[in-house]
Amino acid sequence: MALLAYPLTHYSHKLLAKFIYSSEGLDDITKVSDNTFGSKIGFMVTISYFLEIFIVLLLYTVALVNTCDLILSSNFGINESNRVLISFVVVSFLMFIISMGLDIVLKIISYLIFLFIFTIFVLSIYMMQFYNGGIFNDFNLGSVDLSQIFKSFIYVIPIMIFAFNHVAIISSMVINQKKEQKKIASKNIDKILRNSHILMDFVVLFFLFSCSFVFNVSELNEANSKNINILSYISIKLDSEILHIIAPIIALLAISKSFLGHYIVYELF
Repeated sequence: MALLAYPLTHYSHKLLAKFIYSSEGLDDITKVSDNTFGSKIGFMVTISYFLEIFIVLLLYTVALVNTCDLILSSNFGINESNRVLISFVVVSFLMFIISMGLDIVLKIISYLIFLFIFTIFVLSIYMMQFYNGGIFNDFNLGSVDLSQIFKSFIYVIPIMIFAFNHVAIISSMVINQKKEQKKIASKNIDKILRNSHILMDFVVLFFLFSCSFVFNVSELNEANSKNINILSYISIKLDSEILHIIAPIIALLAISKSFLGHYIVYELF
């Protein structure tokens, strides 16, 4: 699956960018779909595009509330927090940031992205001292079931698509490049996608393998059953006072960054 990460991410988004770039004007994905496939299929693409962004926003909202709830209980001892109140405060704060304007929001997202990349990379290196085999200790080559591997492969593909998906921002990026760069826009788009996908896949896979070498299957199932994100679970299991404070905050910043990025597209939509 790790070998599929880059081609699955890069070529799917690259083809989408090429499709949007094929328009003569500064049309977004919905208008390009209408012009290419006709109004009926274009309408279906528009609805699918809307639902993809809207559902992701709902998922990020739930994740934000869970992370804030964990921060309050683990760092401040507030075990019975009001989730409705937390969701209202969190979403209101993010809406306040968005109300400041597109330029300010993009700057905030840029800072959050670079901060997130740096912290995840440093955390992955830090976790190397705790390598103990993790999930690979539970792997028995003699009990390999090809049908089970195939089923796992089918189950993991949608998760990978969701994890590496940034379709929402592709349309805006292509339009911006066509507007700003004009003749060299196509080369710039390919360069941006290639470099960003290499960086993203490297950092994510490095972090993924660090977690895989530290935690076994039962521990990962425990985190899943408790609905705890991996960063928060790392701070609990590694019993580090610094991680106990920083890890949930990193998760909060990461989810906030993704929420803001998707909401911008939703607002432009």
